[in-house]
Amino acid sequence: PQDFERPIDANGDNQFDLMLVAHEMEGAPSIPFNIQIVDRTEVFEDGDVIQIQGWSAYGGLGRNAVNLGDIDQDGRPDILVAAPGQHTRDRSPTFPPPGSEYGANFLLSGKTLSEQTLLPLSLDPDAGVFYMAGTVGDLNLGYSLTIIGDLDEDGFDDLVTARNQSEINLISGATL
Repeated sequence: PQDFERPIDANGDNQFDLMLVAHEMEGAPSIPFNIQIVDRTEVFEDGDVIQIQGWSAYGGLGRNAVNLGDIDQDGRPDILVAAPGQHTRDRSPTFPPPGSEYGANFLLSGKTLSEQTLLPLSLDPDAGVFYMAGTVGDLNLGYSLTIIGDLDEDGFDDLVTARNQSEINLISGATL
């Protein structure tokens, strides 16, 4: 796709001037037209870094993150960030460590990301964040995340995420 901030047309005005010519029809008039590249709000419009902060009780915030593409169709890519709690490889004398809670995943809208340089994760439905909480058996929810393509052929990439130490969840991108 063309980038408004980095025009590649001949004079750098983000407008491609073209001429449609039918060579098979001698004497037919050519048809001029143009394609205008428009600006859109991008995730990194206002800076190069967006800081995401979450509850320290979960531990492991950002241990995994994946680009989900534009699943909410707002013109900007969305991401899933995991806070999987503590994993068995992070064992402490008591497992799980006190206060580690259960794993969680956060679905972050590209629109929300493009409007902020600091995003505190919360359960507020107006925060542009969808929260997938783990349960007692889901301590490692999100410890591993992988986009696996569009298995159900609905136009959205699907996701595999660890649920606990012996189960994974296969999640339809359309569901997200």
